[in-house]
Amino acid sequence: MKRLKAIIDEVDIIISVAAIILSVIVAILGVLERISFEIVGASILAALSLLAGSILANRRTMKELQMGIEALHKNLSDNASISDFLSDKGYPNLSEDFKTAKSVSILGSNLTSTTILYYFDFSKMVARGASLRYLMPETTPENVAIMAFRSATNDDANSMETAINGSLKQIRLLATSCNKPKLVQLRKIPYVSSYGIMLIEAQDGTFQVYVKLLPYKNNVFPCLKFDNRLNKYWVDFFRDQFESLWKVAEDAL
Repeated sequence: MKRLKAIIDEVDIIISVAAIILSVIVAILGVLERISFEIVGASILAALSLLAGSILANRRTMKELQMGIEALHKNLSDNASISDFLSDKGYPNLSEDFKTAKSVSILGSNLTSTTILYYFDFSKMVARGASLRYLMPETTPENVAIMAFRSATNDDANSMETAINGSLKQIRLLATSCNKPKLVQLRKIPYVSSYGIMLIEAQDGTFQVYVKLLPYKNNVFPCLKFDNRLNKYWVDFFRDQFESLWKVAEDAL
């Protein structure tokens, strides 16, 4: 859209300059009495009409273009099927998104996949001043037992507790490496969620939202992706879910 607008602006400038040059030439010829004043007047009126038409066409074209893009977005959203934004591989590789993110917020279970896989990405992220929030279940014996019961990998309480402690260690390392307080935060909630949430806020304030389902005894993790452009309703829904949980969670750092 920016490229097309630039082309339209260039054409508009060319037409405007041509009209001005034509008017000047005709005016000079009129002064030198090479052509009649009737022709001079008609030429100037024609040039002014050309300028006015160029301005109106520019505005109309941009308005039609904007309406067309909005209609395309709506059509894509209305006709999208679940397979268009569903993956069976859990969270995708988000390293590039983290490089420019303003903030990242994560709801998880034991948080092992995100804390280990993206430790260095998160280190660079908080080093440049971006914020990182973790939300996870309280590590009570009951919650640990539920997570182990559901897991296909850490399927006993001891291994699950070891995995959780490893995640907590990584989070605390990140928190202590920050130059500013509260860039890395961890809070805990009193129950085990059946899905994870990853909120990635861009510098312009828009969001990408990933929702990862946490199935029973299965290493396939269905993951849904939503963004402000096509799925604003669901972006707002899961952002609200995270923020509501965050408000009632207990600080754990």
